[in-house]
Amino acid sequence: MVVACTQEAPLFLETAEDLGFEGELTFTNIREKAGWSSEADKATPKALALLAEATLPRPITGTVELESDGSVLVIGSDDKAWDAAETLANTLNVTLLLKPGGEFTPPAVSQFPVFSGTARSANGHFGAFTVILADVAAYTPSSRQSLKFKPAGNGGEFEFDLILDLSGGAPLVTSPEKRDGYFNPEPGNPAAVMTALFELAGLTGIFEKPQYVYYDPDICAHARSGIVGCTKCIDACPAGAVSPAGEKVAYDANICAGCGNCAGVCPTGAVSYLAPSVTSCPVSIIC
Repeated sequence: MVVACTQEAPLFLETAEDLGFEGELTFTNIREKAGWSSEADKATPKALALLAEATLPRPITGTVELESDGSVLVIGSDDKAWDAAETLANTLNVTLLLKPGGEFTPPAVSQFPVFSGTARSANGHFGAFTVILADVAAYTPSSRQSLKFKPAGNGGEFEFDLILDLSGGAPLVTSPEKRDGYFNPEPGNPAAVMTALFELAGLTGIFEKPQYVYYDPDICAHARSGIVGCTKCIDACPAGAVSPAGEKVAYDANICAGCGNCAGVCPTGAVSYLAPSVTSCPVSIIC
């Protein structure tokens, strides 16, 4: 059975399970690939072709494993960040980074490392983030009325499994809503912050993530003889999971959020989007 909707795949899978459906359930996305354009009223042939394509045997791409030991960087500039760090310290290995200039009362008991500094950027994925920090300074344990910090250092690269960004500024990663393990709720929204804390608390262990993309480099038009010809999949990926790799492109399955944009714009069919099957997790990348 082919379902022309990937957005509601969890609902269809749940319904199929309740009905005892034993066949194969295949999903294809005709809305983003055909329906959302200035010529949507002429897209019927393309939609039919996408449906026909979905009935063809699909390559098996499997899954990737992501592991988290629970190291989390909490970034903020006020008591909200400190309160969040104290909550997470019950289950995770917390490091707190405070923006310079804030006033804080020294803790009665030191539960986690506290630094002053600035987070410049972050790369990587759930279980393997690399964060660029600048002007890092450790707090002085002898602080009395207010928290004091040692002279700032140069900073550098630091590795964390998870990031909770409560700075309220620009996200450290592209398309943050699609990057598992990175949370940047609005600091002034208590419900959003609590939701992030609840999700973060359970993110330790080994997780499986479907590989959403099948890539055939033999028909890729990215480059030939050192001349770049096509960058559509690179330009269309909101999560930054596609990058040049010589005359081909490289897909980082650890970052890929499964949006299917790359398959929708590929002019040669080198990229195929594989919706999660009945046996794989349909709800989110991290299961």
